Amino acid sequence: MCLISTRELNYLSKHKGEQVQVYDLLVPLVLNGESVGALNIGYSIDAIENSVNKMRIAIAITALIVLLIIAAVLYFVTNDK
Repeated sequence: MCLISTRELNYLSKHKGEQVQVYDLLVPLVLNGESVGALNIGYSIDAIENSVNKMRIAIAITALIVLLIIAAVLYFVTNDK
């Protein structure tokens, strides 16, 4: 007895409802080869954008720290008297 189809029938669309934009993921539910409904999951675009922006800032800060450490090591190695 198969409850959920394994076929790749996912649809991604952008909706605006209640003043909030969401990415909408829709997956058909199939029971014994017969379509019985759909599973609809919405992800807030604002939440995704906030997470991406936080990751960008963290990556930029980490890269800057690593570059400063490498520059300091190279400076002390080349100026060793």
